[in-house]
Amino acid sequence: MIRLTVHLLKKLMAAILPIVIVFVAVFALWFWLVSLPAGSGLVSLLSHVLLLGVFCCGAALLFYLLLQLWLMLQNSIYGSQAYLIRTLPLGRRQIYGACLINALVSLVLLVGLFALMILIAGTKADLLETLNLVLDGQTPQMIAVLILEVVFQWLFYVCSGYVGICFGHRKGSSDRVEMTGIGIACVMVGQALGIGLVFALNPQLASKIDSSPALSSTFITLVAQIAVIYGLFDLACILLCGWRIRKAADVE
Repeated sequence: MIRLTVHLLKKLMAAILPIVIVFVAVFALWFWLVSLPAGSGLVSLLSHVLLLGVFCCGAALLFYLLLQLWLMLQNSIYGSQAYLIRTLPLGRRQIYGACLINALVSLVLLVGLFALMILIAGTKADLLETLNLVLDGQTPQMIAVLILEVVFQWLFYVCSGYVGICFGHRKGSSDRVEMTGIGIACVMVGQALGIGLVFALNPQLASKIDSSPALSSTFITLVAQIAVIYGLFDLACILLCGWRIRKAADVE
């Protein structure tokens, strides 16, 4: 399983490497511009355009990585690579586990890259000091719960796609429309349940947000609750897909 995990991870990293290179290059160019002494309006305009490019590249990287993770599971169990992978002494659940490990490892690497960029940007924009002032000195706690929330929410999107792939597959065929529909439905149901649970746990949410003295503590509590909710959704999706793969996985 370790060798399969490493093999799949290498293919995944090779697939997203071009976008990562463009992402880092745009960020480096933006950082170089904002590091220059105050100059003409053209430099300011270019820095704003490049900052927009940084956000667009980051969003594209997230979406493309998500797509690659979905394709990895489909191809490894149901698609073109399934026959070769199934010749290994591995069961379906182990292949599924390798895909999950790759999803988590890729997310950790991505979070590390984003965190490094934020820290570098903060050296010029005093970002950390501003956050610390806004959050009443609770920046470390907020960063910690935000990382957890991002990790669990990301895994929820990955696992929602896995649910669509596993339950949209039928013997001898893989209906992409059905897979996509089930995956989107899983995301929408999860989001609706998540919002409902947040408001159920915090009936006075609006008044807490309006209370500025407790604003930072309220946000930290909310983000922590959202992280726990998504963590439970992740566990449910993982177990559901594992059951489906064990019962009804058919190699095309």
